[in-house]
Amino acid sequence: MAGNSNSLCDQIQRWLLEDNEDHDISSESEEGGELAEQSGPLGSPYHSDTEQDGEEVEDEDEDVPLSTLASYQSRNGTKWSKIAPPTSRTRSHNILVRPPGSVGVAKDAKTALLSFLLFFDADIWNVLVDSTNIYIDIIKSKYQRDRDASHTDVIEIKALIGINWRP
Repeated sequence: MAGNSNSLCDQIQRWLLEDNEDHDISSESEEGGELAEQSGPLGSPYHSDTEQDGEEVEDEDEDVPLSTLASYQSRNGTKWSKIAPPTSRTRSHNILVRPPGSVGVAKDAKTALLSFLLFFDADIWNVLVDSTNIYIDIIKSKYQRDRDASHTDVIEIKALIGINWRP
C-alpha cells in the first residue's frame, strides 16, 4: 500500500510540474509582443482567438444604435425586420366576389328561432317523435302505470326543446 501511495504522489507531482511548465511557456510568449497576440495562450483549452474576436464583435453591436440596424433580434434568436415585406397586387382569381351573409331561404330568417327551424323541418320532427316513442316502448315495462310512460307527439318534443333552449 505504501508503495502505491508513493507512486501516486510522484505521479501527482509530475502533473503539477507539467502545469507549471505550461504557464512558463505561455508567459514567455506573451512577452514576445505581436506573436503572442496572434497565437494566443498555449496549453489553455478555454481561450482562443475566435472567442476573443466574438467578444469584440458583440461589443461593436452593442455600441450601434438600434435605429440604424436593418432588423432586431430577440433573446430567443427570432429576427424582426424593420422593413415591411413588399406588397403586390392580389390576382383576380384570388379575389372573393360573393358577399358575406345568408343565401336563399336563410336570408329571410330574422331571428335565432327561425334559423333553428330551417334545420328542423317536419320530417326531422317526425323522426324525433318516432325514435322517442320506440324508447318509451322499451322502458314502459319498468313502470306500473301507463300514464308514466305514454307516447309523445310533435308538440311535446317542441315544448321540451323550447324549455331547454335558452337563447
